[in-house]
Amino acid sequence: MVKKRPPTKKVPRKRKKTKLPQNLTIAVWFFIAVTLLILLSFFAKAFFVLKRSAFDGSHRFTIAMSTSPSETVVYSFAPDSKTQTTLHIRSSFDVASLEKTLSLPIDVVVLCKENSCRKFIKDTPPSTLRQLLFHYNDLQTQATGIDFLRLYILTKTIPKSHSVEKTISLQEKAGWESMLSSCCIDYQITKDNETIAIVNESAIKGLGNRLGKLLSNIGATVISIDSSDTDRETSEIVYSGEKTYTVDKLQKILKGAKLSIDKKGISDIIVRIGKDQAQTNRY
Repeated sequence: MVKKRPPTKKVPRKRKKTKLPQNLTIAVWFFIAVTLLILLSFFAKAFFVLKRSAFDGSHRFTIAMSTSPSETVVYSFAPDSKTQTTLHIRSSFDVASLEKTLSLPIDVVVLCKENSCRKFIKDTPPSTLRQLLFHYNDLQTQATGIDFLRLYILTKTIPKSHSVEKTISLQEKAGWESMLSSCCIDYQITKDNETIAIVNESAIKGLGNRLGKLLSNIGATVISIDSSDTDRETSEIVYSGEKTYTVDKLQKILKGAKLSIDKKGISDIIVRIGKDQAQTNRY
């Protein structure tokens, strides 16, 4: 008998991998590289914009916007108390000296390329901020687009009952001074609850009182204002313990002031005003 051979198993042939044409491979890698560069550029730009942001999202933030040669609008927002104040100031003055005039810290000033921001002023702060965000390239300001976006989101959460709108004239000093002392309190400063002593060592009369008035308007507890015969070139902020928000705020107001740590004296913080503050427009 003839033996039958067992059937041979068919071995599946391996399919050859189709190679992409060299030109197509180069194009794919080029596309990937360009996409990565675009993403890297976007994230780098976003990082630097966030780093330049003036609004921290937690503490009072005040904007001054010149709407015409005879009117300035001030918006002050307090995220911690969910309140906002709008001041329409009817007087002719240089917006750069607004802080000194009102004895009120201004975080950013908004100017417009056409010398008038009136067209951006709307009925409510959210509407105005939306206009500023959409027309950001037409503005001259230290604030970033991110600042306006965050402020817009904040104002949408503030109830109308927590919004105050006033019109003031700088000629009627008694009226607006009492109002300012209550409308723009920085609640983190009151929470820090630190006492401040001011010593004017600049040889410029009245500088200590002006700083004291500004600090009182934002809720600081100023317990003494003195003058000294000693002339100091550079201002100094002396504090004890940890560096607080109040110390940071003082350092922003007194630009160029150096910080020192010492044992607590008659007050938690001592501010020594030097000659470097002679030309300040902040107070």
